[in-house]
Amino acid sequence: MSVHLKIQPVKIRQCLMGAVETIKNLDGSGRDRVALIPDWWSSAWRVVYLYDIQQDQWIKTMPSFSMNINFQEDMKATAVFQPDTQHPGMIKVTAVDMDENSGEPVLKVETHKLWELK
Repeated sequence: MSVHLKIQPVKIRQCLMGAVETIKNLDGSGRDRVALIPDWWSSAWRVVYLYDIQQDQWIKTMPSFSMNINFQEDMKATAVFQPDTQHPGMIKVTAVDMDENSGEPVLKVETHKLWELK
């Protein structure tokens, strides 16, 4: 629930339960971000969302992406999102993707700049 009455809550469809975690100062801006990791009873695959409050509204700060709890046993947001110390203002995201050759899930780490409303 948002503390500020003007800010509407985020709604995630097809979410039975999940994790909501605050990540402080992720990109060095001093802002807190909120990671939403919905949980599914029928699959190890998860979709991960990262949100921020900007201009009195929740916004996604980057595209959502996949994780797999069989390969990312530590579901804590700090294991998925980390500051990129080599690139100030950027973050590292650890996701899971399917290897095109083997058809097996593989971990990948990508660098992202978080979106901001103008």
